[in-house]
Amino acid sequence: MKVFLAFTAVLVLGYMSLGGGFAERAEARFGALAAGDLGALVGAYAPGAEAFFLGTPRAGFLAGEEIPSAWEALLRALPPVEPGVVALLEMPGASTVVAALSLGDGLRAIWALAFDPEGRVVGEDLLVYGLPGLPQPPYPDGVIAAGEYPHRVEAAGVEFSFRNGTLLLFGALRSPGTGWVAVGFDPEQRMRGANIIFAWVDGGGATVEDHYGSGPTSHGKDEHPHVFLAAGAEAKGETTVEFVIPLASGDPEDKDLQRKRSYTVILAYHRSHDGFRRHTARGRAEIILD
Repeated sequence: MKVFLAFTAVLVLGYMSLGGGFAERAEARFGALAAGDLGALVGAYAPGAEAFFLGTPRAGFLAGEEIPSAWEALLRALPPVEPGVVALLEMPGASTVVAALSLGDGLRAIWALAFDPEGRVVGEDLLVYGLPGLPQPPYPDGVIAAGEYPHRVEAAGVEFSFRNGTLLLFGALRSPGTGWVAVGFDPEQRMRGANIIFAWVDGGGATVEDHYGSGPTSHGKDEHPHVFLAAGAEAKGETTVEFVIPLASGDPEDKDLQRKRSYTVILAYHRSHDGFRRHTARGRAEIILD
């Protein structure tokens, strides 16, 4: 089996090295976690803010007084941590920052934060990996584990599995071939208008690209890609690709997705060709976001 991990976000060296804008506000959150400062963590929320926690003692969608109690439980469960940023994606158009963190002691996290104009947190996804005795959140490692994704649809032989938080979508594609595989979200006419994740695995690793449907039968790379993390594998004549993307990037070449809404997705694959060639099969399915 071939398994490849591809980081497609901006790489930085540590949380003290982040740049300006919303990344500075995210940096303050990472520092508050390192200090175990419950007041700073809880006091940064705007009224009506919503959070999504997985891999923590309190899991699921949280609001209001649920958020402080979730942070209290997490700080009790965490050993001392020293957050270091492995990958960072800042989306000014959506006032959003997504980071992959190493926390030390075998722990890691994916943390997404959306801010209002005053710098207060309005949305947050925090997924912690490695806390003992807790179910592990989805992670793009090229292997779809049992129970990793609660939702799955199939069309044209391609399976699409997914889980969403408040800000992020974790997706997995499995195709019955060793060529490219793709999922497109919310098309207007065939491919037109769809936000398309297009991927393949070869000897150089996993290639995962962010495309936009420019016409009914045409597409091209986004000028500003928003695939955060991705991984792929080939085994037994099948291709598996996992990825993390924002639900809303603020990019006009993307389609913003909203929680609790249904969307059409288009699924396609090629039996053996990596890169651009007409699909072997394609189909459509309907998904509903949590």
